[in-house]
Amino acid sequence: ALLNKVGAERAVYRDMLIQRGRAFAEEAEKIGLEIVPFDAGFFVSVPCDNADEIAKKLEAEGLFILPLKKGLRISVASISEAACRKVPAMIKKHM
Repeated sequence: ALLNKVGAERAVYRDMLIQRGRAFAEEAEKIGLEIVPFDAGFFVSVPCDNADEIAKKLEAEGLFILPLKKGLRISVASISEAACRKVPAMIKKHM
């Protein structure tokens, strides 16, 4: 019974993350923002050459994104689905 309860709880969070990632991907596609294909997980990645610069500009707008050597990493685990729909346009604006 406990294993079934844990499995059900995991499914809720897995589905939530997938829904958020898909929302991000849908919005990115609408505006022409290239992303690394999202299947599942905690993060969405956006390839770019000037990640540090973009991350600093987004931080000034209250959005904290991890700059990497070859792009940006966005945690869909830490923002709502509504935010996942807004963030791609914020990133695109600074690219």
